[in-house]
Amino acid sequence: MREAVELVAGRISLRNTAKLKNIKCTTLHCYVRKKKATGDGAEIRKTPRYAVQKLFLSELEDSLEQYLVTCSKVCYGLDTLKTRRLMKINEMAKFHNRKIPKAWKERQMAGIDWLYGFRKRHPEIRLRKPEACLGQRLSTDTTCKSTLNLAQPTGWMTGKLFANVIRHFIKMTFSTKENPTLVIMDNHESHLAPEVLNIAKENRVILLTIPPHTSHKLQTLDVSVFGPFQNFYNAAVDSWMVRHPQQTMTIYNVAELVGQAFDKSMTPSNIKSGFKKTGIFPFDRDIPKTNLL
Repeated sequence: MREAVELVAGRISLRNTAKLKNIKCTTLHCYVRKKKATGDGAEIRKTPRYAVQKLFLSELEDSLEQYLVTCSKVCYGLDTLKTRRLMKINEMAKFHNRKIPKAWKERQMAGIDWLYGFRKRHPEIRLRKPEACLGQRLSTDTTCKSTLNLAQPTGWMTGKLFANVIRHFIKMTFSTKENPTLVIMDNHESHLAPEVLNIAKENRVILLTIPPHTSHKLQTLDVSVFGPFQNFYNAAVDSWMVRHPQQTMTIYNVAELVGQAFDKSMTPSNIKSGFKKTGIFPFDRDIPKTNLL
């Protein structure tokens, strides 16, 4: 554009210059008039005459930046794909009355162009793929007193469901700003959904996730409960098969067998032992180092 304006100033016609530089005559004429109005020594900048639509307000992007930093501090860094998916699955847009683009809904994630723009506006954010968490984990459910029962078609925990878990935890522990509580958990993405963080912050629930590759050594249930539970469940299955030699076990038999294993493994002594062996309570900072050697 600067060269085109200089050509017009050099007595070449506006129309010929626009054709030579492949620029619209009206656009070139606008910059020529701007050049004449500002003087010969002024610099010509090609800037749009329209306001670029920004999907999220600065306050919302700042909250997203804070969320990413918080996740990183608790050993759950988000990669580019998860960050893009976050803008579709979280409730941030709903909270701030922002309309999600149709293309985002179709792809179930934010566009890559938005991500590039976001990183330019927040250069302190460094996105990389986090390491996977090792250690096998067995999930169990039961219907004991004060137990929260949730269901999901795929069987996976979601951010919306875990928000209900946190609310239930707060209800059972009476967590408040004056009576803070600590939740130690693995770093599944549903555990750090924005809604979960907001609920935890309002009720002074401190969320601490264990680092990758350490859940089998630092998670209390993995250390002292899931092992015995699996052994008792296998024993219950063997016993059932002996008592029903001509029958095939189905999913409708699982609840009964889980109940038998649960009562024998989820004992107060086993649960307390898990806290002691991981150094959580009584607190011992040297135990995790010994376990991971």
